[in-house]
Amino acid sequence: MVGFMNRKTRCLVWTNAVVLVFSFFLLGSCGLNEDQLKISALTHFKKGNLYFEQKRLAAAAEEYKRAIALNPDEDRFYYNLGLVYYSLSLYYQAIIEYQNAIERNPGFQEAWYNLALAFEKVDETEKAFMAYEKYQRISKNSEKSDPNSDESVTPVRSSE
Repeated sequence: MVGFMNRKTRCLVWTNAVVLVFSFFLLGSCGLNEDQLKISALTHFKKGNLYFEQKRLAAAAEEYKRAIALNPDEDRFYYNLGLVYYSLSLYYQAIIEYQNAIERNPGFQEAWYNLALAFEKVDETEKAFMAYEKYQRISKNSEKSDPNSDESVTPVRSSE
């Protein structure tokens, strides 16, 4: 994994690891209950969204990492961190985060779509095609289950 990462990417990986380890130590000593952790995680997630909208990508990434440390089961936290990495042209990191989101929610359409885009950026054409096919299958299944869906409407993605 280290062979394909540039210095900036390796620094981000180590920063992620340090933030997560530090957060777990803090959590162990805080005594917060599960609901409080989820609320705190959501607060960090919302801050991350605000920073992302303001194009303050490093700050957004830190907030998403904090949210993940507090609630590692939430797929949206990983997905949004993937959006930050994609915006920074850190496509391998984006791929990891989209895969983390999909691992938690295999039906997460946007994560499959953006995973395909990220694979395309790193010339992994076959993987990009498979991810896009999965996105299309999920989209068709959700259209069948939604009687109000309009097949002529194409969803817009924020990552391209």
